[in-house]
Amino acid sequence: MSPSRRERFGTRAAAALLALSACTSGAAFEYGDGDLEGHYFTYPRATGNRVIDSSIKGTFPSNIQTYDVNLPSNVTWAVASHHPQAGFKYVVTTAENKAYVIHPSTKQGMPATMEELVDFQAGGDQPPLVRHKGLNELPVIVTLPKAAKVAPLSHPVPAGEDVYAFIDTAGDLVLWNLPNNTEIGRLSGVNALPDGRIVRSINGHLRPWLAFYGGVEVYPSSCLLGDCIEGIFADVQLPEGDVYEGISPMFLPDDTVVATVSNPERGSMMVKYNWEGDEVSSSPAMGWNGWRHQLFYNDFGTSANPLPYFVDLYGPHSDQRKEMQFASISSPVWSVDKTIGQYNTQKGGTRYLDTNVSGDLNGDGIAEAVVPSRYRAKIVSVQIDTGSGEAKEMWSLNMPKKMSSNLAAVGGNAGIALGAASGNTFRMWMPTLDVADTSSKDPGKQMTEEQQLEDLLREVKYEEKEVSGLLIALIISFFAVAVVLVAYRLKKRRASRKEMGTLIHDPNSGRTNISASSFASSARSSRTPNNFGFNASAHNDGMVLDACPPDDSMWDDDDDEDGAVFDVQLDRDEPPQVTFV
Repeated sequence: MSPSRRERFGTRAAAALLALSACTSGAAFEYGDGDLEGHYFTYPRATGNRVIDSSIKGTFPSNIQTYDVNLPSNVTWAVASHHPQAGFKYVVTTAENKAYVIHPSTKQGMPATMEELVDFQAGGDQPPLVRHKGLNELPVIVTLPKAAKVAPLSHPVPAGEDVYAFIDTAGDLVLWNLPNNTEIGRLSGVNALPDGRIVRSINGHLRPWLAFYGGVEVYPSSCLLGDCIEGIFADVQLPEGDVYEGISPMFLPDDTVVATVSNPERGSMMVKYNWEGDEVSSSPAMGWNGWRHQLFYNDFGTSANPLPYFVDLYGPHSDQRKEMQFASISSPVWSVDKTIGQYNTQKGGTRYLDTNVSGDLNGDGIAEAVVPSRYRAKIVSVQIDTGSGEAKEMWSLNMPKKMSSNLAAVGGNAGIALGAASGNTFRMWMPTLDVADTSSKDPGKQMTEEQQLEDLLREVKYEEKEVSGLLIALIISFFAVAVVLVAYRLKKRRASRKEMGTLIHDPNSGRTNISASSFASSARSSRTPNNFGFNASAHNDGMVLDACPPDDSMWDDDDDEDGAVFDVQLDRDEPPQVTFV
């Protein structure tokens, strides 16, 4: 679409906020970005750009130590922090609405310790903003009073010294002085996304520059980010059917803003706006109803040969796509220079978009793109080869199981630390601080073809384990049903007969009917796009049924872990009724 048809969006909210803050007490604000010091998000930077400063060199994959901590319940969010003297810390929240601080050891072989944040008052679904400033101060979650009415799926961001900006339950943008526990400004009527994340510039402006998605509307063709609500600013007339699809835009280093614009017919495209809200450039549209996950913008080259790229994951919910794209954004129409796949940066139906990071994690002077693998069973580093110019995998880290949280990442004076959860197990990767000589290591060594093959086979075996478990369960069920059928036949002394039936699901009533007047000892239907696949066995007055829906996204993401349990009552005079249990 032309720039004239897509005029403005979240940066309009930023301009309004600047005017609003100028009308409030000047003592509440200071010049620059000093208010961000000691604050940490579920992503590395307040801009929403998931990059670690290039001056920080990591020690992956050789000189790291791994810690596992088991939490009382599944981890919902994780934030990594760093203090020059206190070192690396992690704050995690859980499904039980509790929060914990994890203290990794600085010595090889020593266990990590954990303590509960007893003053935690928010819910486990709320992404935390963590403050870690003092040497003897525990990392804490910034919590505003209940009177502030912070949206339970969003979080505050620093907007001045001891001042925080947040989205409230009414969809307004609010400024709050935390020491005084008072509201000092409000931007009403923006109808911000209830799970929207506010991002801000870090270029030292007189007033904070903020950007977020506003003007919610129902967008039924999406529903992959935890709900079916996307953003369209109320006074921005996007083309018919277009929305800003995602949870937040992203500030680039030059204060331009990138947003994901989606349409159910042509899919998603990335659009870059200047600080006045005018469109500067955009990527080509996908051409099909898919989504693009904006990841990060970084320089993936060297000082002699810079390679600034905007990276996104093309079609994360498509089995055929899942491609990481490196795009040049210097021209009005972006060009994709390099692709590599397959990766899975967002599990459908969740709000975990911070599953990736970019930085010099292996310490060789070249930035990497670190993302979850195809089945989220490991974390993979991708780098652009200085010789061939192609994107290649460099190293990988195994998860305990599938990655089920965001990827917490932070840089410090000792290197870079990562952390992510598999259910209730939180795994951390830390620099090995007690290794004096690392010169003999080659952390940037490219993975050999044999290593890549081994990693691929590991993921395949991981999936095979799940499939094997299902097969064993099915075999046991088969023999159990067979015993019942034999007993039934002996008792009734009649031959069984087979008849086909079709499952018809009514979304209004939530019931699923089988269009057959009677069933014999067994019935079978293959899985097709228009009906549920099932295996059914009738015995006595009931029937055992296994079924899978035709659309994987109804239950889970694209991992083929779908299935449903049904309760079946069989009436010989009426068609059988099948209901979800």
